[in-house]
Amino acid sequence: MSIDDDLDALLDSAFAGARANGHDDLGAVRDRAIAKAHRIRRRRRLGTAAVSAVATLGLVAGAASLSDGWLSGGQATKVSQANGGQWSDLATAGAGNQAYGFPDGLETTATPQGLTLAPNGRVSTDATEPILPLRLAGTCTQFDDSVERRTSVAWSRWDYTGSGDPTGLKNGGELTTVGFTTGTGADAFRDFMTGRGPCLPAHGLKAVADFRGGGEDSALFQSPADQTASPHTALAVVRVGDLLVYGSGRGTTLSDASATALSIVSTASHRLVTMGYPPALGQALGKSATPPNAASAIGAEAGPTVTDINTYDFGDVFPEESSMPAGFVFHGEPLRTTNAAPVMGVHACDPATVDDPTGMDTAPNAVAQVSRMAYTGRGLGGDSALHITVSGWARGTGPAMFSALQDDRMTCRFHGPYDRLPWAGRDSDSTWLSKHTNGGGLVQYLAAQRVGDVIVAVVMDEAGDGTAATQTAIRLSDEIVAKLKASRLPAAEGR
Repeated sequence: MSIDDDLDALLDSAFAGARANGHDDLGAVRDRAIAKAHRIRRRRRLGTAAVSAVATLGLVAGAASLSDGWLSGGQATKVSQANGGQWSDLATAGAGNQAYGFPDGLETTATPQGLTLAPNGRVSTDATEPILPLRLAGTCTQFDDSVERRTSVAWSRWDYTGSGDPTGLKNGGELTTVGFTTGTGADAFRDFMTGRGPCLPAHGLKAVADFRGGGEDSALFQSPADQTASPHTALAVVRVGDLLVYGSGRGTTLSDASATALSIVSTASHRLVTMGYPPALGQALGKSATPPNAASAIGAEAGPTVTDINTYDFGDVFPEESSMPAGFVFHGEPLRTTNAAPVMGVHACDPATVDDPTGMDTAPNAVAQVSRMAYTGRGLGGDSALHITVSGWARGTGPAMFSALQDDRMTCRFHGPYDRLPWAGRDSDSTWLSKHTNGGGLVQYLAAQRVGDVIVAVVMDEAGDGTAATQTAIRLSDEIVAKLKASRLPAAEGR
Protein backbone atom coordinates (compact mmCIF):
# COMPACT_ATOMS: atom_id res chain seq x y z
CA MET A 1 0.00 0.00 0.00
CA SER A 2 1.35 3.48 -0.91
CA ILE A 3 1.85 6.33 1.53
CA ASP A 4 -1.08 8.13 -0.12
CA ASP A 5 -3.27 5.09 0.46
CA ASP A 6 -2.12 4.89 4.07
CA LEU A 7 -3.04 8.52 4.63
CA ASP A 8 -6.39 8.12 2.90
CA ALA A 9 -7.16 5.24 5.23
CA LEU A 10 -5.97 7.31 8.17
CA LEU A 11 -8.28 10.18 7.25
CA ASP A 12 -11.22 7.83 6.75
CA SER A 13 -10.63 6.47 10.23
CA ALA A 14 -10.19 9.92 11.69
CA PHE A 15 -13.51 11.23 10.44
CA ALA A 16 -15.54 8.11 11.23
CA GLY A 17 -17.59 7.43 14.35
CA ALA A 18 -19.75 9.34 16.76
CA ARG A 19 -18.87 12.59 18.55
CA ALA A 20 -18.81 12.38 22.33
CA ASN A 21 -18.09 14.80 25.14
CA GLY A 22 -17.34 15.00 28.87
CA HIS A 23 -14.44 13.67 30.96
CA ASP A 24 -11.94 14.75 33.60
CA ASP A 25 -9.14 17.13 32.66
CA LEU A 26 -5.92 18.63 33.99
CA GLY A 27 -5.20 21.14 31.26
CA ALA A 28 -5.62 24.01 33.72
CA VAL A 29 -2.59 22.77 35.65
CA ARG A 30 -0.29 23.47 32.72
CA ASP A 31 -2.14 26.72 32.02
CA ARG A 32 -1.48 28.03 35.50
CA ALA A 33 2.14 26.97 35.10
CA ILE A 34 2.48 29.15 32.01
CA ALA A 35 0.78 32.06 33.77
CA LYS A 36 3.23 31.71 36.64
CA ALA A 37 6.13 31.55 34.22
CA HIS A 38 4.96 34.79 32.61
CA ARG A 39 4.96 36.57 35.93
CA ILE A 40 8.59 35.67 36.65
CA ARG A 41 10.05 35.74 33.20
CA ARG A 42 12.59 38.27 31.92
CA ARG A 43 12.77 38.86 28.20
CA ARG A 44 12.07 35.44 26.68
CA ARG A 45 13.54 33.40 29.54
CA LEU A 46 10.87 31.23 31.13
CA GLY A 47 10.65 30.62 34.84
CA THR A 48 9.53 27.91 37.23
CA ALA A 49 6.89 25.65 35.76
CA ALA A 50 7.28 26.28 32.05
CA VAL A 51 8.94 22.91 31.52
CA SER A 52 5.61 21.16 31.41
CA ALA A 53 4.25 23.61 28.89
CA VAL A 54 6.40 22.64 25.99
CA ALA A 55 5.84 19.35 24.11
CA THR A 56 7.49 17.70 21.12
CA LEU A 57 5.32 17.32 18.02
CA GLY A 58 5.06 14.16 15.94
CA LEU A 59 3.22 13.02 12.86
CA VAL A 60 2.96 10.03 10.58
CA ALA A 61 6.45 9.11 9.45
CA GLY A 62 7.33 9.77 5.83
CA ALA A 63 6.27 12.32 3.27
CA ALA A 64 2.61 12.91 2.55
CA SER A 65 0.68 14.25 -0.39
CA LEU A 66 -3.03 14.90 0.00
CA SER A 67 -5.60 16.11 -2.45
CA ASP A 68 -6.40 19.81 -2.62
CA GLY A 69 -8.28 21.19 0.36
CA TRP A 70 -12.02 21.58 0.65
CA LEU A 71 -12.01 25.37 0.57
CA SER A 72 -12.59 27.06 -2.77
CA GLY A 73 -14.23 30.23 -3.91
CA GLY A 74 -17.92 30.58 -3.18
CA GLN A 75 -18.20 27.76 -0.63
CA ALA A 76 -19.12 30.11 2.19
CA THR A 77 -21.69 32.87 2.31
CA LYS A 78 -20.17 36.31 2.82
CA VAL A 79 -21.50 38.34 5.75
CA SER A 80 -21.67 42.00 4.87
CA GLN A 81 -22.29 43.40 8.35
CA ALA A 82 -20.09 41.32 10.61
CA ASN A 83 -20.54 43.56 13.66
CA GLY A 84 -24.28 43.42 13.43
CA GLY A 85 -26.94 40.78 12.93
CA GLN A 86 -26.05 37.20 13.81
CA TRP A 87 -22.49 38.03 14.89
CA SER A 88 -23.23 41.03 17.11
CA ASP A 89 -22.82 39.03 20.33
CA LEU A 90 -19.42 37.67 19.32
CA ALA A 91 -18.28 41.13 18.21
CA THR A 92 -18.37 42.23 21.86
CA ALA A 93 -17.62 38.88 23.51
CA GLY A 94 -13.84 39.15 23.66
CA ALA A 95 -12.41 38.95 27.18
CA GLY A 96 -9.81 41.52 28.21
CA ASN A 97 -7.80 42.41 25.13
CA GLN A 98 -9.59 39.89 22.88
CA ALA A 99 -11.05 41.52 19.76
CA TYR A 100 -13.99 39.10 19.53
CA GLY A 101 -15.35 35.78 20.72
CA PHE A 102 -15.52 32.40 18.98
CA PRO A 103 -18.71 30.49 18.12
CA ASP A 104 -20.22 28.22 20.74
CA GLY A 105 -20.44 24.57 19.76
CA LEU A 106 -17.33 24.57 17.58
CA GLU A 107 -15.53 22.38 20.10
CA THR A 108 -18.35 19.81 20.11
CA THR A 109 -18.41 19.60 16.34
CA ALA A 110 -14.64 19.09 16.24
CA THR A 111 -14.45 16.44 18.99
CA PRO A 112 -12.30 13.64 17.53
CA GLN A 113 -13.24 9.99 17.63
CA GLY A 114 -12.25 8.26 20.85
CA LEU A 115 -11.80 11.48 22.86
CA THR A 116 -14.15 13.62 24.93
CA LEU A 117 -14.26 17.33 25.61
CA ALA A 118 -12.64 18.01 28.96
CA PRO A 119 -14.78 19.65 31.66
CA ASN A 120 -14.06 23.36 31.55
CA GLY A 121 -12.07 22.46 28.47
CA ARG A 122 -12.32 25.88 26.86
CA VAL A 123 -9.44 28.23 27.62
CA SER A 124 -8.99 31.83 26.51
CA THR A 125 -6.96 34.68 27.86
CA ASP A 126 -6.56 38.38 28.33
CA ALA A 127 -3.40 40.41 28.78
CA THR A 128 -3.32 39.97 32.57
CA GLU A 129 -3.33 36.18 32.78
CA PRO A 130 -1.55 34.59 29.81
CA ILE A 131 -2.27 30.96 29.02
CA LEU A 132 -0.40 28.93 26.43
CA PRO A 133 -2.39 28.73 23.16
CA LEU A 134 -0.62 25.49 22.14
CA ARG A 135 -0.58 23.33 25.25
CA LEU A 136 0.37 20.04 23.60
CA ALA A 137 2.01 21.01 20.40
CA GLY A 138 4.47 23.84 20.45
CA THR A 139 6.10 26.79 22.15
CA CYS A 140 4.84 30.36 22.23
CA THR A 141 6.45 33.77 22.63
CA GLN A 142 2.98 35.31 22.59
CA PHE A 143 3.63 37.17 25.83
CA ASP A 144 7.26 38.10 25.25
CA ASP A 145 7.66 41.86 25.36
CA SER A 146 11.38 42.00 24.59
CA VAL A 147 10.85 41.93 20.81
CA GLU A 148 7.85 43.37 19.02
CA ARG A 149 6.40 40.72 16.76
CA ARG A 150 3.02 39.85 15.33
CA THR A 151 0.41 39.31 18.05
CA SER A 152 -3.00 37.68 17.85
CA VAL A 153 -6.15 39.73 18.36
CA ALA A 154 -8.19 36.81 19.72
CA TRP A 155 -7.72 33.15 20.48
CA SER A 156 -9.29 30.25 22.26
CA ARG A 157 -8.32 26.66 23.03
CA TRP A 158 -10.35 23.54 23.75
CA ASP A 159 -8.86 20.43 25.35
CA TYR A 160 -9.88 16.81 24.76
CA THR A 161 -8.98 13.79 26.85
CA GLY A 162 -8.94 10.06 26.29
CA SER A 163 -9.93 7.11 28.41
CA GLY A 164 -7.61 6.60 31.37
CA ASP A 165 -5.72 9.86 30.81
CA PRO A 166 -7.49 12.87 32.34
CA THR A 167 -4.49 15.09 31.52
CA GLY A 168 -4.63 14.43 27.79
CA LEU A 169 -0.83 14.32 27.76
CA LYS A 170 -0.67 10.69 26.64
CA ASN A 171 -4.01 10.29 24.89
CA GLY A 172 -5.67 13.57 24.05
CA GLY A 173 -6.16 16.41 21.65
CA GLU A 174 -6.49 20.14 21.37
CA LEU A 175 -8.26 22.64 19.13
CA THR A 176 -6.78 26.13 19.03
CA THR A 177 -8.20 29.01 17.01
CA VAL A 178 -6.03 32.13 16.70
CA GLY A 179 -7.22 35.31 15.01
CA PHE A 180 -5.03 38.09 13.62
CA THR A 181 -5.60 41.67 12.48
CA THR A 182 -8.05 41.76 9.60
CA GLY A 183 -6.16 41.38 6.33
CA THR A 184 -3.03 39.78 7.85
CA GLY A 185 -3.93 36.09 8.05
CA ALA A 186 -1.61 35.10 5.20
CA ASP A 187 1.26 37.00 6.84
CA ALA A 188 0.56 35.28 10.15
CA PHE A 189 0.76 31.88 8.48
CA ARG A 190 4.03 32.87 6.81
CA ASP A 191 5.42 33.94 10.17
CA PHE A 192 4.44 30.60 11.70
CA MET A 193 6.15 28.68 8.92
CA THR A 194 9.34 30.74 9.05
CA GLY A 195 9.79 30.81 12.82
CA ARG A 196 8.78 34.43 13.29
CA GLY A 197 5.33 34.14 14.84
CA PRO A 198 3.92 34.25 18.36
CA CYS A 199 3.71 30.44 18.41
CA LEU A 200 6.04 27.94 16.78
CA PRO A 201 6.30 24.18 16.31
CA ALA A 202 8.32 22.51 19.03
CA HIS A 203 12.08 22.07 18.75
CA GLY A 204 13.25 19.58 16.14
CA LEU A 205 10.05 19.29 14.09
CA LYS A 206 9.91 19.71 10.35
CA ALA A 207 7.04 20.37 8.00
CA VAL A 208 5.92 17.46 5.85
CA ALA A 209 6.81 18.28 2.24
CA ASP A 210 4.06 18.77 -0.32
CA PHE A 211 1.26 18.55 2.24
CA ARG A 212 -2.01 20.10 1.09
CA GLY A 213 -4.84 20.12 3.56
CA GLY A 214 -7.95 22.26 3.74
CA GLY A 215 -8.20 26.02 3.88
CA GLU A 216 -6.20 28.62 2.03
CA ASP A 217 -2.89 27.51 3.56
CA SER A 218 -2.04 24.40 5.53
CA ALA A 219 0.88 22.57 7.06
CA LEU A 220 1.65 19.33 8.80
CA PHE A 221 4.56 18.81 11.19
CA GLN A 222 6.29 15.65 12.31
CA SER A 223 8.93 14.52 14.74
CA PRO A 224 11.79 12.25 13.59
CA ALA A 225 10.52 9.18 11.77
CA ASP A 226 12.55 6.85 13.97
CA GLN A 227 10.89 7.96 17.21
CA THR A 228 9.86 4.87 19.15
CA ALA A 229 8.88 6.32 22.52
CA SER A 230 5.23 6.88 23.38
CA PRO A 231 3.23 9.08 23.49
CA HIS A 232 3.45 10.51 19.99
CA THR A 233 2.23 14.00 19.16
CA ALA A 234 0.92 15.50 15.93
CA LEU A 235 0.21 19.05 14.80
CA ALA A 236 -1.77 20.28 11.80
CA VAL A 237 -2.51 23.92 11.00
CA VAL A 238 -4.96 25.40 8.50
CA ARG A 239 -5.48 29.05 7.60
CA VAL A 240 -8.97 30.29 6.79
CA GLY A 241 -9.19 34.03 6.26
CA ASP A 242 -7.43 35.71 9.16
CA LEU A 243 -7.61 32.66 11.43
CA LEU A 244 -5.01 29.99 12.05
CA VAL A 245 -6.72 26.80 13.21
CA TYR A 246 -4.51 24.24 14.95
CA GLY A 247 -5.28 20.61 15.66
CA SER A 248 -3.00 18.76 18.07
CA GLY A 249 -3.15 15.08 18.94
CA ARG A 250 -1.43 12.65 21.27
CA GLY A 251 -1.64 8.88 21.19
CA THR A 252 0.21 5.65 21.72
CA THR A 253 0.99 5.48 18.00
CA LEU A 254 1.84 8.07 15.39
CA SER A 255 -1.25 7.08 13.44
CA ASP A 256 -3.53 7.70 16.43
CA ALA A 257 -1.98 11.09 17.17
CA SER A 258 -2.17 12.11 13.52
CA ALA A 259 -5.78 11.02 13.13
CA THR A 260 -6.73 13.17 16.09
CA ALA A 261 -4.89 16.27 14.83
CA LEU A 262 -6.22 16.00 11.28
CA SER A 263 -9.77 15.34 12.38
CA ILE A 264 -9.82 18.34 14.72
CA VAL A 265 -8.33 20.86 12.30
CA SER A 266 -10.31 19.77 9.26
CA THR A 267 -13.68 19.68 11.00
CA ALA A 268 -13.22 22.98 12.84
CA SER A 269 -11.84 25.01 9.93
CA HIS A 270 -14.52 23.69 7.58
CA ARG A 271 -17.22 24.57 10.10
CA LEU A 272 -15.93 28.12 10.60
CA VAL A 273 -16.05 28.82 6.87
CA THR A 274 -19.36 27.20 6.06
CA MET A 275 -21.13 28.94 8.94
CA GLY A 276 -19.94 32.28 7.56
CA TYR A 277 -17.86 33.29 10.58
CA PRO A 278 -16.40 36.68 9.50
CA PRO A 279 -12.72 36.25 10.54
CA ALA A 280 -12.64 32.92 8.66
CA LEU A 281 -13.71 34.85 5.54
CA GLY A 282 -11.13 37.60 5.99
CA GLN A 283 -13.70 40.06 7.35
CA ALA A 284 -13.54 42.26 10.43
CA LEU A 285 -15.33 41.35 13.63
CA GLY A 286 -15.34 43.33 16.85
CA LYS A 287 -12.01 45.16 17.20
CA SER A 288 -10.09 42.93 14.76
CA ALA A 289 -9.35 45.77 12.31
CA THR A 290 -7.26 47.53 14.95
CA PRO A 291 -3.75 46.02 15.17
CA PRO A 292 -2.55 45.40 18.74
CA ASN A 293 0.93 46.68 17.84
CA ALA A 294 2.84 47.99 14.85
CA ALA A 295 4.15 44.53 13.97
CA SER A 296 0.55 43.30 13.61
CA ALA A 297 -0.58 45.93 11.09
CA ILE A 298 -1.24 45.31 7.42
CA GLY A 299 2.02 45.63 5.48
CA ALA A 300 4.24 45.34 8.55
CA GLU A 301 7.59 43.68 7.99
CA ALA A 302 8.03 40.20 9.37
CA GLY A 303 9.50 40.09 12.84
CA PRO A 304 12.91 38.60 13.60
CA THR A 305 13.31 34.85 13.58
CA VAL A 306 13.02 33.37 17.03
CA THR A 307 16.56 32.24 17.70
CA ASP A 308 16.97 29.68 20.41
CA ILE A 309 19.55 27.23 19.18
CA ASN A 310 21.51 25.11 21.60
CA THR A 311 25.19 24.87 20.69
CA TYR A 312 25.01 21.14 21.40
CA ASP A 313 22.57 18.51 22.63
CA PHE A 314 22.94 16.67 25.93
CA GLY A 315 21.10 13.59 24.73
CA ASP A 316 19.21 11.47 27.26
CA VAL A 317 20.50 12.68 30.62
CA PHE A 318 17.35 12.46 32.70
CA PRO A 319 16.84 9.79 35.38
CA GLU A 320 15.13 6.57 34.41
CA GLU A 321 11.47 6.31 35.37
CA SER A 322 12.34 3.41 37.67
CA SER A 323 14.62 5.63 39.77
CA MET A 324 12.13 8.46 40.21
CA PRO A 325 10.59 8.96 43.67
CA ALA A 326 7.36 7.08 44.26
CA GLY A 327 4.42 8.78 42.59
CA PHE A 328 6.47 11.19 40.48
CA VAL A 329 5.90 11.20 36.71
CA PHE A 330 7.52 13.36 34.04
CA HIS A 331 5.05 15.57 32.18
CA GLY A 332 5.59 16.90 28.70
CA GLU A 333 8.73 16.60 26.63
CA PRO A 334 12.09 18.06 27.75
CA LEU A 335 12.40 21.81 27.23
CA ARG A 336 15.51 22.44 25.15
CA THR A 337 16.12 26.16 25.33
CA THR A 338 18.71 28.60 26.63
CA ASN A 339 15.90 31.10 27.25
CA ALA A 340 14.94 29.44 30.54
CA ALA A 341 15.98 29.97 34.12
CA PRO A 342 19.36 28.30 34.81
CA VAL A 343 17.83 26.60 37.87
CA MET A 344 14.20 25.84 37.14
CA GLY A 345 12.06 25.74 40.27
CA VAL A 346 13.93 28.22 42.49
CA HIS A 347 14.95 30.96 40.05
CA ALA A 348 12.96 34.12 39.30
CA CYS A 349 13.82 36.04 36.14
CA ASP A 350 11.95 39.31 36.62
CA PRO A 351 14.25 41.95 38.20
CA ALA A 352 11.23 43.46 39.96
CA THR A 353 10.72 40.30 42.01
CA VAL A 354 14.24 39.77 43.39
CA ASP A 355 16.06 41.54 46.22
CA ASP A 356 19.12 42.55 44.19
CA PRO A 357 18.80 42.55 40.38
CA THR A 358 22.26 44.04 39.86
CA GLY A 359 24.01 42.38 36.92
CA MET A 360 21.03 40.30 35.75
CA ASP A 361 21.06 42.02 32.36
CA THR A 362 24.76 41.44 31.77
CA ALA A 363 25.23 37.94 33.21
CA PRO A 364 26.13 35.30 30.58
CA ASN A 365 23.53 32.97 29.11
CA ALA A 366 23.96 29.23 28.83
CA VAL A 367 25.01 27.94 25.41
CA ALA A 368 22.97 24.75 25.80
CA GLN A 369 20.25 23.80 28.24
CA VAL A 370 17.59 21.16 28.77
CA SER A 371 15.09 20.90 31.61
CA ARG A 372 12.15 18.83 32.67
CA MET A 373 9.48 18.75 35.36
CA ALA A 374 7.82 15.90 37.24
CA TYR A 375 5.10 16.00 39.85
CA THR A 376 2.79 13.79 41.87
CA GLY A 377 -0.95 13.48 41.55
CA ARG A 378 -2.57 16.22 39.54
CA GLY A 379 0.16 18.78 40.14
CA LEU A 380 -2.17 20.93 42.22
CA GLY A 381 -1.55 22.85 45.45
CA GLY A 382 -0.76 19.95 47.76
CA ASP A 383 1.16 17.87 45.24
CA SER A 384 4.96 17.78 45.10
CA ALA A 385 7.10 18.87 42.18
CA LEU A 386 10.58 18.00 40.96
CA HIS A 387 12.60 20.20 38.57
CA ILE A 388 15.73 19.13 36.69
CA THR A 389 17.92 21.52 34.71
CA VAL A 390 21.13 20.68 32.87
CA SER A 391 22.91 23.76 31.50
CA GLY A 392 26.09 24.09 29.46
CA TRP A 393 28.29 27.19 29.59
CA ALA A 394 30.91 28.66 27.31
CA ARG A 395 34.10 26.63 27.24
CA GLY A 396 36.25 27.27 30.27
CA THR A 397 33.59 29.25 32.18
CA GLY A 398 32.00 26.36 34.10
CA PRO A 399 33.81 27.09 37.40
CA ALA A 400 32.96 30.81 37.24
CA MET A 401 29.31 30.12 36.47
CA PHE A 402 29.06 27.61 39.30
CA SER A 403 30.41 30.29 41.62
CA ALA A 404 27.81 32.68 40.21
CA LEU A 405 25.11 30.15 41.07
CA GLN A 406 26.39 29.90 44.64
CA ASP A 407 26.65 33.69 44.99
CA ASP A 408 23.24 34.23 43.34
CA ARG A 409 24.69 36.29 40.47
CA MET A 410 23.22 34.52 37.41
CA THR A 411 20.79 35.89 34.82
CA CYS A 412 17.95 34.82 37.13
CA ARG A 413 18.05 34.90 40.93
CA PHE A 414 16.76 32.76 43.81
CA HIS A 415 13.14 33.66 44.44
CA GLY A 416 13.38 33.78 48.24
CA PRO A 417 15.60 33.19 51.27
CA TYR A 418 18.05 30.31 51.05
CA ASP A 419 20.67 28.61 53.18
CA ARG A 420 23.58 26.46 52.10
CA LEU A 421 23.57 23.00 53.64
CA PRO A 422 26.55 20.70 54.25
CA TRP A 423 27.15 18.02 51.62
CA ALA A 424 29.36 15.52 53.37
CA GLY A 425 32.27 14.02 51.44
CA ARG A 426 31.90 16.28 48.41
CA ASP A 427 34.12 18.95 46.89
CA SER A 428 32.57 22.32 47.70
CA ASP A 429 34.00 23.75 44.47
CA SER A 430 31.85 21.44 42.36
CA THR A 431 28.81 20.68 44.56
CA TRP A 432 26.16 22.84 46.19
CA LEU A 433 23.27 21.89 48.48
CA SER A 434 20.76 24.48 49.69
CA LYS A 435 17.34 24.97 51.24
CA HIS A 436 14.96 27.54 49.71
CA THR A 437 11.71 29.10 50.89
CA ASN A 438 9.53 31.00 48.43
CA GLY A 439 7.03 33.74 49.17
CA GLY A 440 4.21 31.26 49.59
CA GLY A 441 6.04 29.23 52.20
CA LEU A 442 7.01 26.36 49.92
CA VAL A 443 10.27 24.72 51.03
CA GLN A 444 12.52 23.24 48.34
CA TYR A 445 15.97 21.65 48.25
CA LEU A 446 18.53 22.22 45.50
CA ALA A 447 21.36 19.79 44.76
CA ALA A 448 23.69 21.22 42.10
CA GLN A 449 26.88 19.76 40.67
CA ARG A 450 29.40 21.00 38.13
CA VAL A 451 30.88 18.61 35.57
CA GLY A 452 33.38 20.46 33.42
CA ASP A 453 31.41 23.35 31.92
CA VAL A 454 28.04 21.74 32.65
CA ILE A 455 25.87 22.43 35.70
CA VAL A 456 23.30 19.88 36.89
CA ALA A 457 20.55 21.27 39.14
CA VAL A 458 17.85 19.15 40.81
CA VAL A 459 15.16 20.91 42.86
CA MET A 460 12.85 18.85 45.08
CA ASP A 461 9.84 20.02 47.11
CA GLU A 462 10.06 19.25 50.81
CA ALA A 463 6.62 17.60 51.10
CA GLY A 464 6.94 17.35 54.88
CA ASP A 465 10.23 15.46 54.90
CA GLY A 466 13.29 17.61 54.33
CA THR A 467 15.73 14.75 54.78
CA ALA A 468 14.03 12.59 52.16
CA ALA A 469 13.79 15.51 49.74
CA THR A 470 17.48 16.29 50.16
CA GLN A 471 18.52 12.68 49.65
CA THR A 472 16.34 12.42 46.54
CA ALA A 473 17.83 15.57 45.02
CA ILE A 474 21.35 14.31 45.68
CA ARG A 475 20.64 10.82 44.31
CA LEU A 476 19.08 12.09 41.10
CA SER A 477 21.86 14.62 40.52
CA ASP A 478 24.41 11.83 40.94
CA GLU A 479 22.57 9.74 38.35
CA ILE A 480 22.59 12.61 35.84
CA VAL A 481 26.26 13.35 36.47
CA ALA A 482 27.09 9.68 35.85
CA LYS A 483 25.27 9.83 32.50
CA LEU A 484 27.13 12.99 31.52
CA LYS A 485 30.50 11.49 32.35
CA ALA A 486 29.70 8.30 30.47
CA SER A 487 28.63 10.30 27.41
CA ARG A 488 32.13 11.80 27.03
CA LEU A 489 30.45 15.05 26.01
CA PRO A 490 33.29 17.55 25.48
CA ALA A 491 31.58 20.19 27.60
CA ALA A 492 31.31 17.75 30.50
CA GLU A 493 35.07 17.29 30.31
CA GLY A 494 35.76 21.01 30.10
CA ARG A 495 36.92 20.92 26.50
